Amino acid sequence: MSIETGGKPARWQLLDLLRGLTILAMVVFHLSWDLYYFGYSPVDVTQEFGWVVFQKSILSSFLLLVGMGLVLGHGNGIRWRRFWRRWAFIVIAALLTTAGTYWMFPDYFVFFGVLHAIALFSLMALPFLQ
Repeated sequence: MSIETGGKPARWQLLDLLRGLTILAMVVFHLSWDLYYFGYSPVDVTQEFGWVVFQKSILSSFLLLVGMGLVLGHGNGIRWRRFWRRWAFIVIAALLTTAGTYWMFPDYFVFFGVLHAIALFSLMALPFLQ
């Protein structure tokens, strides 16, 4: 089901729900990672099979949902201003993630994470949206 939003592309409630659930799953994973890192949990979420599968499913969900959003948002022609504004926001968030993790964990910072991938893949998808 979609909702009309007055001139903007229609919102798909199911897609928004899936986005919300994926963000919630990411929060749960990162909270669990923090609990392990600070010694409050004995479960190593970076090594335990179930947690690794959970992490990879979150990553895959993000990338799939971003791709779906690109097609739904630009399927009738790319809205360039909207695209570049969104892309710049994602790039800034990716760079802040890299800077923040480098400051906190210089030996194993996030060099190329999901936000970097979303920014790159969004550019790579442009020829397929036109």
